[in-house]
This record gives sequence, structure tokens and C-alpha cells, in this order.
Amino acid sequence: LALAAPALEIGESPGPVSFETLGGAPRVMSNYGDRVGTAVVFLSARCPETRNQFDALHAVYAKYRLDEVLFVGVCSDPAQTADELRTFSQHAGSII
Repeated sequence: LALAAPALEIGESPGPVSFETLGGAPRVMSNYGDRVGTAVVFLSARCPETRNQFDALHAVYAKYRLDEVLFVGVCSDPAQTADELRTFSQHAGSII
């Protein structure tokens, strides 16, 4: 089920975002102002394109992470388990 959301303008904060870590712990992200920028990357352990583009994603992460850019990996597929995502990220040298 996809929910419609308005697009944000550059520099506009989305406000607090609730999510769950791979370990199942609830979290709220709202500290966007603490960083120069936030990059939200949608990933999938089952998608061949995610695997194909992983080196490029990791290169961008390596280049900008020290410049106070927060990288957040998101999997929007509830069918993918935490163990599956953890294994994928460990084998890929993931940024998540």
C-alpha cells in the first residue's frame, strides 16, 4: 500500500520520522539540523539493481560521510526480514 506524500522543497525538513531498526527498536529521527544534509537511500536485499549499484552508493557514502552528511538506508518491503537485510548489508560492506 503506497501512501501519497507531498514533495519537500530543498532544505525543507520532513519533521520527525518514526521507524524501526533492524533489531526491532523503535526510533524517531528529527535531528536534521545537526547535519549538513541527509541522504535517504532505498535499498532491497532482493533487488539486483541494489546489488549492481552498491559500489556506487558506497563511493558516495565514503566521499561525503565525513562532511557531516547522514546516510539512512531504508527498506520499504515488509516481507524482507531483519536477518535478511543484516546479512545483505554485512556481505555488501553496507552503509546501513
